[in-house]
Amino acid sequence: MALSWGRSTRWEILRRVSRGRDCIESHLPDHVTLRDVGRAAAMSDFHFHRSFVEVFGKTLHEYTTRRRLALARDLLASTDLTIGDVSFAAGFGTPTSFSATSRRHEAPNPTAFRQTRRRSRAAGQDRHAA
Repeated sequence: MALSWGRSTRWEILRRVSRGRDCIESHLPDHVTLRDVGRAAAMSDFHFHRSFVEVFGKTLHEYTTRRRLALARDLLASTDLTIGDVSFAAGFGTPTSFSATSRRHEAPNPTAFRQTRRRSRAAGQDRHAA
């Protein structure tokens, strides 16, 4: 962490940025703005965003997108929800948005991901049955 303030200030900034990250995590499927997260962290929008990037190494948008993709992958792998339901549950506005975001992040499209997971799960069950 390359924060350049005094030690107690660094810890306070880290504590506040972590509080903002916790706000993001608890509202991942919702549309949370920088202003909402900054308020939760008791920081201005600008100061929170600058500090967030310094602490986590990515912008708020990048962080939120990656966390939503991870949530969607978990839901695809562990539930039988439709891809549309998964996209909404993970905070993507539409299944198309979910697929496009997956593609931009070089992840398999949701249908291919689910099929791969099901095949590997079935193969694992076959090995245990033998």
